[in-house]
Amino acid sequence: MGNSAQGVKQQRRLAYRAIKEVSQNNHGAITLLLGIVGVSRQAYNKYWKREETPKETKDKLLKKRIMYWYELNTKTIGAGVILTNLNMDTKITLSRILCKES
Repeated sequence: MGNSAQGVKQQRRLAYRAIKEVSQNNHGAITLLLGIVGVSRQAYNKYWKREETPKETKDKLLKKRIMYWYELNTKTIGAGVILTNLNMDTKITLSRILCKES
């Protein structure tokens, strides 16, 4: 998937979360907000009922471990040190090929 498709997905996720938060205890607000965003109620409900994919689960864990190492080092380390720490981290396995751009 291209970056623009991922951007649209990210915007939709943010919109769905905002709609859910804003419409708490306000009957009819969901329909109104979905109309403004241009999303069907079916798509909105499908989003909230979907299961997380294995890739999303792995990405969430990776992000959690990156933040762990970053905060452990008082937010002063760079990507190279984080990568070194992740490679030694026993809670995750880096299965993606990570390479340095020339």
